[in-house]
Amino acid sequence: SRVSTQSTGDVIDLENKVFSEKARADTLLETVTKLETQVKDLETSLEGVTEEKGLVEAEKRRIKELLVRLEVENGDLTEVKTSNINTIEKLRNKIKEMGSEQEELLVECKASYRTRVRNLENRIAELECSMDETVEKGTETEKTIKRMERQ
Repeated sequence: SRVSTQSTGDVIDLENKVFSEKARADTLLETVTKLETQVKDLETSLEGVTEEKGLVEAEKRRIKELLVRLEVENGDLTEVKTSNINTIEKLRNKIKEMGSEQEELLVECKASYRTRVRNLENRIAELECSMDETVEKGTETEKTIKRMERQ
């Protein structure tokens, strides 16, 4: 039970971590989308401005570097997410395995209980039979005593 609770807690912690990492990935994805939109906007506005070409190229390089960095971070987050998913799956399998073991123990316990109940029922039947014999002997003894008293 304690291991099951601990495993469940581990699963919850890992799921929370996965959700946190997903939120971070979503934020990065939004940032990438915004940056991509900014790049498109810049390209559109720069088509007519040829004298600032050097500045535009520098800005494009900077944005591309940011995009590369974001892609690397996104890749890292994907690895973390995959690792977390694998860990969660392992924990789920372990919990299922532990549940199966508990079910087996329960079946064994029920079988043992049934055997003990049958043994007790048999013993009760023996005692009842013995009691009936004792009562019968007592009745016979009483009859014998009454006969002797009459004589």
